[in-house]
This record gives sequence, structure tokens and C-alpha cells, in this order.
Amino acid sequence: MLIAALASLVASQALVVATTLSIPVLATAIAPGLEVQAEILGFHTAAVFATAFVFTSSSPKLVSRYGAIRVSQGTLLLSAFGLVVIIFGGIAGLVLSAAFLGTAYAQGNTASGALLSRLVTDQNRNLVFSIKQTSVPLGGMIAGLGLPWLSGIAGWTFAAGILAALALVVALACAPIRSRLDILSGRGGATPPRVIALLSSDPQVRSMALVAGSYASVQFGLSALIVTYLSKFQGLTLQSAGIVLSASMALAVATRIGLGVVADWASARVVLAITGAVMALAAMVLVGSPSTSVAVAATVIIMTAVFSWNGLFLAEMARMARPEAVSAATAAGMLAVFAGGALAPAVFAALASTALGYAPVFALATISSAYGCYTLAAARSVRTFPKA
Repeated sequence: MLIAALASLVASQALVVATTLSIPVLATAIAPGLEVQAEILGFHTAAVFATAFVFTSSSPKLVSRYGAIRVSQGTLLLSAFGLVVIIFGGIAGLVLSAAFLGTAYAQGNTASGALLSRLVTDQNRNLVFSIKQTSVPLGGMIAGLGLPWLSGIAGWTFAAGILAALALVVALACAPIRSRLDILSGRGGATPPRVIALLSSDPQVRSMALVAGSYASVQFGLSALIVTYLSKFQGLTLQSAGIVLSASMALAVATRIGLGVVADWASARVVLAITGAVMALAAMVLVGSPSTSVAVAATVIIMTAVFSWNGLFLAEMARMARPEAVSAATAAGMLAVFAGGALAPAVFAALASTALGYAPVFALATISSAYGCYTLAAARSVRTFPKA
């Protein structure tokens, strides 16, 4: 059961992530046809996560009613629609796609958390959640390597169309196992607590949410702009910049699994704090407008780090929660993640469009990473919700 659950959840979320990253990765190809600067498309990422922020509070109820796999299938359908409207809708389609993609992104982690929390043990929780979260760098690899390559063959619309078709195929492939796994995902069980009430009343959930929001700001803010930064300011081609991003995602897959093993042996919070410190140091290097080789190396380090923390965060939320509260605790944390995803790309894009270029972007990334690291170091690790 665990292997089947992991396979379906990893495949589903990887494609949702890839569709979300498709616009920033293909920004320099899409922008001329829309007659806008490539950096302006960073606001599309902000709109995606603003939508996700709005809809994430409803995700525990959806998972409880329909089951994790059915909800995951729905996210794939929404992602496919989001790409189709971009292809045919121009600027209006770009706006509409943000609504589809944001709604899809809002549901995935809540669904997976509710299902996996019933399949893991205390000895493998961090590893299992980290393996599931390899879906994020895998999605980044699909977007960073596959989309520029497909775009080079027949244009960006061809690349987006192939990705949409793949999402539909995976949604259909999940159907045979849905009836078995959705029984385990909490469907028909106890009503989950309200997300906002949990976030406001519990200091440990709130503390972890602040960390997640800080790290997510760096993750999504840089994801929206890093390919453009490498291609416009470091002289790399779109394909080469995409390869740098894909290399980071490949390293993040291995890093997530390794960090999960270490966290099961030691402490998820300690590992998360060290990850934040690495992010801050790499961002500091990029502030100084280094040479291309140094910039590429620092980019690989920071992008690997920012795509390596999520699984440990979700595992820690599941550890603190009672079984019936896992989806709500996860959603509470994801509210902060999506707030960072909504605000950071817009703020980073605005900073990158000034005369100062990308230096303020990386300075803000340094501050945000350091804040998350400090919050983890200052907070006590306790089990907020004793297990029944």
C-alpha cells in the first residue's frame, strides 16, 4: 500500500509542480508574443500562489469527503486546463491559468499528508515524507530540462501541450488504485479542525508555519526568476539555464532522501535549520554579482537547498498532529507556504526590474532564509497533539 501511495502521489504532484513552473521556465520564449518583459511573468507565479492561499483552507474537507487520490486526480485535471488556456488565451488565458494552477497546487500536500500519515511509523516518517516530496524537484526537472528542449523543437505552445497531455495520462493511471487508497485517506472519518483556528491558537503550528513561509518565499521567489537571471545577466542560453535548474532539481531529489534519513535518526528541526543556513550563505554569494562560474555554482547550491526542506516540514506537521488533525495542520502550514509563494515572486520581480538588478533579490533571499533558521533555533520541539 505504501509503495502504491508514494508512486501515485509523487507522479501527480511532480506534474502539478511542472505545470506551475512552466511559465517562469519558458518566460523568455512566451514574453515576446505577449509584448511584455520576461520578469513581468513572475507576477503569474504570484497569482498562482495567491489563488492557492485562498483555496488551501478548504482542502481538508475535500480530502475528508473525496479521498486523497481522487483529489490528486482533480489537481492534474486543473493543471492540464491551466496550460490549455495559456496556449489559446493570450494575456486573458495567462490570468485564467493562474486560477486553475493555484487551485490545483492548494490541494496536493494536504491530500498526501492525510494519506501517508496513516501508513508511516515513527521510524520512517521523515524518510517517507521526503521521498514523497521528491515530486517537487522532479517536477522542476521536467520543467527545467524538458520544456526548453520541447520548446526548441516546435515552440513553447508545443511544450505546454505535451505537458498537459501527460497530466491527463497520469490522472487516468491513478484510477485503478483509487478505491483502495482513498479508504485510508480519512474519507468519512472525523471532521478535521478548522485551519485558521488551529493556526491562530497553537504556537507550535504557528512557529513551523513561519519557518515554512520564510523558506517558501525564497523557493518560489527564486524559481520564478532564476532561469531569466542566468540567461539575461550571466549570459547562458535558455537551454543552458534550464539545465542548471534541472541539475539542481536532480541533486535535490537525492538531498531530500538523504535529509529524511538523517532527520529520522536525529531531528527534523535541526536539519531544517542547517538547510536554512546553507540557503542564506549561497544567497549572500549571489548578492555580490559573482562571475558566471561562481554564480552557477551558488545557484545550484541554493536551488538544491530550497527544494530540499519541504518533506521534513510536512513530516514535522504530521508528527505534531492527532490523526484526524493531520490534514488541518498541514493546510495551516501550507497557508504560510502559499503566502510566501504569492508575495515573493511579485516582490522579487519588482526588485529585479529596478536599476539595481538582482542584488536586492538575493539580499532579501538571504534575510528570509536566515529568519527561518533563527526561528527554528529559538523554538522548542514539542508534540503539540499527543497521539491517541
